Amino acid sequence: MRTIPLWLALVACGETPTTKAPGPLVTNFAPAMGAWGTEVTIDGANFGAVATTGYQVVFDGTVGANGFVIETWHDTQIKGRIAFPGTGSMVVRTPAGEADAGDFTTTMTYVPSPAIDVSAMVDGIVLSTGEVAGFYHEYELTNQAALAVFGANGSSYLLNGVVDPNDKYGLVFGKVVEADDHTAMVIATRQDHMVTAFTTTGGIQSTATGINGNVLAAGRDATGLYAWVDTDSGLVRARPGTPAWTTDAGPMQIAAKAIDGAVAADGTLWLVESEPSSGQTAYLSLQTLAPAASQLGALARADTMAYANEISRAHLTIAPDGAHAVITATADAQGTPVDLARALAGGSWSAAPALTGLVQYAYMGGTLGAIVNDPQAKTTSIVADATNAASAQVVPVWPMQSANVVVDAAGKAHPLLTNGNVTYALAPPQ
Repeated sequence: MRTIPLWLALVACGETPTTKAPGPLVTNFAPAMGAWGTEVTIDGANFGAVATTGYQVVFDGTVGANGFVIETWHDTQIKGRIAFPGTGSMVVRTPAGEADAGDFTTTMTYVPSPAIDVSAMVDGIVLSTGEVAGFYHEYELTNQAALAVFGANGSSYLLNGVVDPNDKYGLVFGKVVEADDHTAMVIATRQDHMVTAFTTTGGIQSTATGINGNVLAAGRDATGLYAWVDTDSGLVRARPGTPAWTTDAGPMQIAAKAIDGAVAADGTLWLVESEPSSGQTAYLSLQTLAPAASQLGALARADTMAYANEISRAHLTIAPDGAHAVITATADAQGTPVDLARALAGGSWSAAPALTGLVQYAYMGGTLGAIVNDPQAKTTSIVADATNAASAQVVPVWPMQSANVVVDAAGKAHPLLTNGNVTYALAPPQ
């Protein structure tokens, strides 16, 4: 029996053979190393005339905004940028197949932590372990507060009852501190107005303190950990005890509505207050309490301008020398939030140095510095000296930007980058 070749049989049946489109071919890609935001060119053939469905570059296992962001696509060349936090292998994929482009190594000057699904930081510190711990207003777009520990693995803990489910952006009182075992701990006011301590040893544990009030500040002295709480009877200092916490200072009267506080290195308590003025206006003011004092000092205005309504939020940062500080605050002026910043230098309050962009002030050692986001240039920079804009150093985290910053004991800044409800902490160079 004579065998008819398959292609002849197809012709005899009136059919023609189909030719499969050739798959992509990569001949070169460069550079193979660089920071986030680096533009990379992939040369080759059979990429397709334009990137449509099924045409993509897979980088670090990701397609799109968190991997390789395509700028131009042609049949023989693709250009794009490396997006934070990508690093790893790059593959060109089309409906006809895929081709390895090679490995891109990201030069990570500032090393990112694993991502944690939190946003809207209330307070943050760098633990003695080197991990960043943050007390956050929102976890995974829910109406729940969380404690996030940005370490080698990354951990998050829900803090039940802290955020009002009907007003998830309402004012929250609490501080994150380092516990005796060097783990992260949050002392916060629940919605029932009870102060609760949340510890993370062996998983999240909540302990009622037996104290009712707003947590304004926390610190540590020779006796141990303590918190300053604004109670119905006045300001008190509370310390952990069994079965409930005990108070060893106060009550003492606060002159105006306290909205934040901090403890200086020498143990002096500073309180930021919204001081009522005529009508519905208020001043941004401050009171201090020396370690051996039994009453708060006189109320001092940090800003001579009276803002419409009250100062709704504030965050106080005290320099290591205990004599300098910066307050960043939000005032509701005629229904519109107005951000303001004031700095203290040698007892004289003044406006914080003006910097172009979205600014987050922090003391980096004894100098007032800042993290600055420039939306137009799409850069995030660390400004070592806020009075000298030329001291800015760009941190390559394109296209992300900083949402907060905490400073460690060595004066090094740890920016916290947020994209929606995903946050990374950056560890600075050693």
